[in-house]
Amino acid sequence: MLDIGWSELLVIAVILIVVVGPKDLPPMLRAFGKMTTRLRKTAGEFRAQFDDALREADMDDLRKTIGDAQKLNPANALRDAMNPLRQMGADIKADLQRATHVDHFPLADASGIAASDQPLVPMTDADFPPLGPIDNPHPSQFSPRGSASSHNQRGGSGVGKSARSRRELIVTPSSVAHASAKAASRSAVRRAFRKSDRS
Repeated sequence: MLDIGWSELLVIAVILIVVVGPKDLPPMLRAFGKMTTRLRKTAGEFRAQFDDALREADMDDLRKTIGDAQKLNPANALRDAMNPLRQMGADIKADLQRATHVDHFPLADASGIAASDQPLVPMTDADFPPLGPIDNPHPSQFSPRGSASSHNQRGGSGVGKSARSRRELIVTPSSVAHASAKAASRSAVRRAFRKSDRS
């Protein structure tokens, strides 16, 4: 500690005995021992306070690290990654709604319609006659365009005419809306794939 050897301790003991005297030496050594224990106790308290301060600093660092880890929540990263997909879904949904939503039916010629007191009532599917089953004609019954009339002129049985009438479809507003919704969804999906290919 202080690099004091035995010979030096012996010299110090002899000087103390001569200066203090043999009578007062034991109380002086007791006071010296008490003073060293107080110094050690004070040094221990100081070291404990210093260690507590270090632990608090470490705890602050640990709290900061935990807070940073909580800020780096993987759910937020996943939400950010899914955001472009949500945007594409919203675009598709908006395109579908625009394609299927009809604000009004445009009239061909509004000048020829006489004004009436009764309000206009939109037509529903119930206003149209029910559709019967559509027969699938045999492929041999179809003939190229223009050949049905030539077949009838040649004395045919009129099979081409009946096949043509079977192929006619009745168009209703619901079938038009369904077809336009289908087309809009296809175009929206194509647009979404094009956007994803570009990025």
